[in-house]
Amino acid sequence: VFNENTTFNFSARCTYFDILAQPLIAYAAKAEQDDNYDGSLSAGYYFYDLNGKISHKFSDKDRLYLSMYMGDDAIYAKFRSRYKNTDESKMTEQMKLDWDWGNIVTSARWNHVVSNRLFMNSTLAYTRYRFNLYVGSRYEETPKNPPAYSLADFMVGYKSGIEDYTAKADFDYAPHPDHDVKFGVNYTYHTFRPGVSVARNETTYDNKTINSHTVIGDKDVFSHETMAYAEDNISLGHALKLNLGAHFSLFNVQRETYSSLQPRVSMRWLLNDRLSVKAGYAAMSQYVHLLSNSSVSLP
Repeated sequence: VFNENTTFNFSARCTYFDILAQPLIAYAAKAEQDDNYDGSLSAGYYFYDLNGKISHKFSDKDRLYLSMYMGDDAIYAKFRSRYKNTDESKMTEQMKLDWDWGNIVTSARWNHVVSNRLFMNSTLAYTRYRFNLYVGSRYEETPKNPPAYSLADFMVGYKSGIEDYTAKADFDYAPHPDHDVKFGVNYTYHTFRPGVSVARNETTYDNKTINSHTVIGDKDVFSHETMAYAEDNISLGHALKLNLGAHFSLFNVQRETYSSLQPRVSMRWLLNDRLSVKAGYAAMSQYVHLLSNSSVSLP
């Protein structure tokens, strides 16, 4: 607690497995060396995450809440070797792997008391998920006789992700102790980054160089999702309680607009102090679904 109006909470976490494993990995690589060969190897896995929350009370009617989460997982490996042939040619080989994925979630929420019966929550939010995979290798050979130079440099990469910007306002209206109304609007701007594969190759031999660069995948896709909702909780006496609501949404993507009206109805009938009967109906729509790629283990 910073003062009577401000509170905060921060936390951080990180694994140290890769730090402990590095000496063992380096020792195993060193054991394979001889007079004509030396090499180095580093590899590991780690993750970290950060959490933070701040709340501030401006007045009896206004409060601000800020929250943040950020986390990443990563797998990496780097190998390098040097070899000297009997004809005194020198060869160098390198291999590298970088594989990481992670999330960012941030939000700012303003809580405002409009009146004794009406409350409002306004929220701005940003979320991002990313997935990156990189594999590269490089081979160089410099012989003494004849003075020629050879190079083979290859890289392949894969990346995907999704990014959202959201703005929403939620209201809670209580005209009577047995009557509670909730309503609000929500808008989200989606940026989809589908799986994109990149391959690059450079080969040099006898003073001739050949380059190739290939990109396979889709361009970014942008969409707009808008929704509005309202629901009413009504208590009709001691025994009967009803919830009536509707949710309407629009989803616009690639010059197409989809709409969905989703009613929700539920009731509770209290037979006695220990027994009640409940019934409900709801229709829901989901515009975004997760597709897994068979060539990469993570979605």
